[in-house]
Amino acid sequence: MTDNFKTPEVVSLPLKVAILTTQTPHHVYFMRDLNSQCADFIDLGLVLIETKPFPFKKFFFRHIVRNWYNPLQWLFLNPYLNIPYKSKEQRDFELRQFFGESDLDYGSDDDIQKIEVGSVNEKYAREQLIEYGPDLILIYGTGLVSPEVFNIASITAINCHGGWLPDYRGSDTNLWAVIRGDFDKLGLAWHKVDATFDTGPIFMMERVPQRADLDYVSLRYYTTLLATDMCVRLLKKIARGNVKAQVQRENSKDRNLFRFMPYVLKWIADYKLKRHFGGRFMIWS
Repeated sequence: MTDNFKTPEVVSLPLKVAILTTQTPHHVYFMRDLNSQCADFIDLGLVLIETKPFPFKKFFFRHIVRNWYNPLQWLFLNPYLNIPYKSKEQRDFELRQFFGESDLDYGSDDDIQKIEVGSVNEKYAREQLIEYGPDLILIYGTGLVSPEVFNIASITAINCHGGWLPDYRGSDTNLWAVIRGDFDKLGLAWHKVDATFDTGPIFMMERVPQRADLDYVSLRYYTTLLATDMCVRLLKKIARGNVKAQVQRENSKDRNLFRFMPYVLKWIADYKLKRHFGGRFMIWS
C-alpha cells in the first residue's frame, strides 16, 4: 500500500508545471484555462502531447482468443471493438462549449510550449522533462506513465482520474458507475501517481454536479469543468504549502479495475443517464 503523502511546507514560486496529455478539445481547454487562472504562481513551461493511439486491434484479437467459446463475449461485449459511440457529436459539443463558434482552431497556443511525442514514456519525452525540471507533473488522459517519467517531478506527479476511487479504477469508470446504478459515485479525483492504475493517495475527490442535461455527450464536458476547477484549487493549496494526500482504503484491485466499455453498454449508459437525471429533474422542475 502506498503511504500518505504531504507536499513541502515551503515551495519556490512560480511552481514549474509540466502537463502530459493528448490533443483533444477538453484537454486543450484544461491546459489553457489552468494557464490563465494560475498565471500568478505557476510556470506552465512544458506540455507533452501523446500521439500514439491505443492498439485496439491487437487487444481485440487477443480478447477473441481468450473468449473464443463465448461469441457474445468476444464480439458484442469485446471492449476493444473500437466503435466510436457519438464521438463526433461529443467533439462538436465540446468545441462549441469550450471555444465557441468562432474559435474552432483550438490547437494554437502561442504562450504554451507543446511538444508532440509518440508516448510520454519514450526517451525523448523523458529528456524534455529532465531539461525542464518540473516541480509538478500533471497527467490528464495519457496511458500508464512509468516511474522513470513521473519521478522526474521534484515535488510530485498528480493524475486526473474520472471516477470514484477506489471503487472505480481504469477506463470509462463513470460510465461503469452508471451501468451499475451508482449515480452517487460519478466523480473525479486528483491523486498521486504510482506504478499501477489509479491506486495512489488522493489529494482531492468530488462528485460530478447533477444536471438535467447530463448524458453521454455532456458528461465529459462537465467532468472537464470540474477537473479544471479542482486542479486550480489544488495548485493554489500546493503553492501555499503542506497539502496532504490520503491513502486509499483497501479494496480489490482486480475487481475494481475496469476496461473500455463496449459499444452496446455505452448506449445503455447514455439511456440511463438521461432517464435518471433528465427524468428526475423534469419531475421537480
